[in-house]
Amino acid sequence: MSASSTLTSRHRALEPLEDMEVALVRACLECPGWLSQRDEGRLRYALSLARLTDVRASDGRDVDLADLLRPLRTRLTETLSPLLLDRRGVVNRPEIGSLLPILTELAREHRDRLKEETRDLIAWEDIDAEIRNKILVLACGGGGGSGYVYLGAFQTLEDRGITPSLISGTSIGGILGAFRARSLSFNIGDVPRVFRTLAWGGLFKPSNSRGNYGLPGPLRLDLRDGIGRFFRGDGSDYARLKDLPIPLIVMATGIRQGELPHEPEWYEHRLDLEASALGKRRFGARWARDVVRGLWRAVSDLAQRPGALRSLVLGADGVTRSYDVLDAIGFSAAVPGVIHYDLHSGSKRMAGLLDQLFEQRQLLRLTDGALVDNVPARAAWRAVQSGRLGRRNALVLAMDAFAPKLTQPMWIPLQRMARPNVLRSIRYAHIIKTFTRTLSPLEVVPPPERLQKAIQWGREELAHEMPLVERLLAPLPDI
Repeated sequence: MSASSTLTSRHRALEPLEDMEVALVRACLECPGWLSQRDEGRLRYALSLARLTDVRASDGRDVDLADLLRPLRTRLTETLSPLLLDRRGVVNRPEIGSLLPILTELAREHRDRLKEETRDLIAWEDIDAEIRNKILVLACGGGGGSGYVYLGAFQTLEDRGITPSLISGTSIGGILGAFRARSLSFNIGDVPRVFRTLAWGGLFKPSNSRGNYGLPGPLRLDLRDGIGRFFRGDGSDYARLKDLPIPLIVMATGIRQGELPHEPEWYEHRLDLEASALGKRRFGARWARDVVRGLWRAVSDLAQRPGALRSLVLGADGVTRSYDVLDAIGFSAAVPGVIHYDLHSGSKRMAGLLDQLFEQRQLLRLTDGALVDNVPARAAWRAVQSGRLGRRNALVLAMDAFAPKLTQPMWIPLQRMARPNVLRSIRYAHIIKTFTRTLSPLEVVPPPERLQKAIQWGREELAHEMPLVERLLAPLPDI
């Protein structure tokens, strides 16, 4: 069985247990006093114990405990799933309360048996830490300027002392995720400093080449000129994904050889841009409609060829972790028919790495990760379960700023087109935060007052979820 198939099978087994824990905590927050904090902790301990699969030992080995806990996993799923995961959203509190002593004793029996059977395999302290402690993982979706609310969300988490252990991102989610991943701490006060020196004309330039790797477009995204100074590594080199203090994985889309619906130059001339428009931060309604139409046509043509697209998770393996941060997020944000990204002329090391990728995956070009996974919760969950972080007990918080909303009707067709891949992926998330107040997707370089508004919206909207997030991340007591 392939690694991907193994992780898919694992998700099917663990998903009900993960969803039950979230539902239980929501029910306790909605009805305080229904369960004592001690009883809630006992039931959550049982669910966490049942979820154990591979556990990282202190010497770096992974020890597989899945088979030893299969009976407990089956029993809890069969018993609690109807009570906690009712389709109507109703939690059967009385019956759960009556079952609590039985389920607590069942969990104790399995815990004690597990201690005995693993005595010579792994220290109990390593298993106990995996059961009782949960880490936070973020999945930040794409959507152009609408994604600036994530900055407010980052600060909300920082204000409560919560540092993500891994970030996954698509397009603007990857770009902002990279800024968050630059440091273990986050200071929203640094954001104005970044934007004071950021201009539309410095970030986007007329495309004068079809390049070698990115799908052509009328605007060329120049991240090295725009934000490169914030991602310098040692010496004159740019930081690589593996250099970031917080691990970052970025979604990109590969287009297979022979599957591009049009010649490359067709994408380069989708928009008729006036040179004078390139220095402006905002554009008129007509220009906006032209962008949306051009994007719709380019994306529609690609979407109608399902075999043409390959999902690329940059940073999820040893090779792509060596990619420059700027190139990973640049290709992820390259919008078909609108924005072109390609390697800088001096990037010989990256050119060699991409040549290897293109040969292995039989690729012609790279483009926006939103075509395959606009809110990459699945990539985040799989990165955790692959053992990347050591710990596998994770809370995946998915943040979506590009969900269909009546306040932005022009974008609804594109949002609906992205919806199927979003729904497939966010099944892997435990909390899904859909932001209702966002900037327009076209406000990719917003003026300071608009940026501050987006940050405030992000802080306020995520604040509503923080009681749930904090409760789920709090260490569990022993049973």
